[in-house]
Amino acid sequence: MRVSVVRKNVKFTPDSSRVVARYFMNGESRTQKMVARIMSLDENQVSLNLEHTLREFAGRHRNISRVFSKHCANIQDLIEKMEIDFSALSDDRKMLIGSYFTMEYAIESAAFFNPSIVEDFDQSFLENGEKRIIISFRATGEGHISSIVFRRGILNKNNDLQVMKVGDHIDKAEITHKKLYNKKRFVKKLLEMNISEKYSTSIMQGLPEKFEYYGLKDAVNMILGDITISSERRNALEEVTWLADSFYDVQFKLDSDITERVIFPVSESESRGIEDARFVRFTDDDKSEMIYATYTA
Repeated sequence: MRVSVVRKNVKFTPDSSRVVARYFMNGESRTQKMVARIMSLDENQVSLNLEHTLREFAGRHRNISRVFSKHCANIQDLIEKMEIDFSALSDDRKMLIGSYFTMEYAIESAAFFNPSIVEDFDQSFLENGEKRIIISFRATGEGHISSIVFRRGILNKNNDLQVMKVGDHIDKAEITHKKLYNKKRFVKKLLEMNISEKYSTSIMQGLPEKFEYYGLKDAVNMILGDITISSERRNALEEVTWLADSFYDVQFKLDSDITERVIFPVSESESRGIEDARFVRFTDDDKSEMIYATYTA
């Protein structure tokens, strides 16, 4: 059966000005030297430098001060290693320190392709024959790290597409690892991955039926610390950790539009990027609806 295709004069183009603020730490020695220089400033100098930095970043990011504070907290151990009382630092000094460990990453600077389209849950305030849709794209940035971004549009009765305005900021999600794992399901997944039971049993048998993420990580790391274990066993245990790291939740701020949201690589298994998501809307037997996606990493 022939299917006729009508090409529309609609083009989606990348926007290299869309950036996310990522944590960046260039080695322990350089980090401590940078912190020492900031610690040599008095509070007035700190405030002036922070004001200038916030002014530079604010137009491209939502709540950049919170990002700076978070990035400073990432190096708290290194700061305390310098015999500095972290809790005694002013909020301004923490933010200024965090700003020096922040890099901007243009998520769409290299390529913008591989769309997937799904019907929006919100179909309110539309004319007859119109349908609101959400389109996902694979966005590739510097270093060819890929992430998933979104656009919103409306199809009219003639299947002409009106693309809606893109939001001003990019909102990275808050990441939370799954708090509790079901032991039986986890073991079943390990078997699907062809991880030998003789390696996984030593870990799993000591865990309760509902175990925590860090309980598993600690048990694995304790064995991995033994330099005498075989490479085969080491690889198997690293895959156990990989599986645990692959389970996580992302939570976006409720006041961000979907065009402002990016699903950015998080786990070790995604270190080279998230690619080619395909979103599909499902209706369950109880009529509840959910959108699922598969992607490669």
